[in-house]
Amino acid sequence: MPGLQELIRDHVAPALTASGVIPPSERPEFPDPRDDTSLAPPGAGHALVVPGRMRGPSADEVKRSSTSDVHVHIERVEVVRPAPEAPGRRHDAEGFDLDGYLDRRRKEYG
Repeated sequence: MPGLQELIRDHVAPALTASGVIPPSERPEFPDPRDDTSLAPPGAGHALVVPGRMRGPSADEVKRSSTSDVHVHIERVEVVRPAPEAPGRRHDAEGFDLDGYLDRRRKEYG
């Protein structure tokens, strides 16, 4: 029987890519949500796909099922991206260093 990460990779991730939630330029990763060490922020060009609360079929549903299909109900899926890079120093149209000016003013006037 496939594991959770395999089910998400094979069935959920293609739907997220097709709907535009994960652009084709990003490489999805599927960490084990039960392992805190695998939930580190992703690197550039990557996106973590982490499921929320899940449940599988009940014992009665399994007994009544005539197929070997796997049914997993996922309440939500989070797509985690890297934090945006800090912006550089701001300059106006003439090249004036606005951030430098503001820094000097703060030092002068507190």
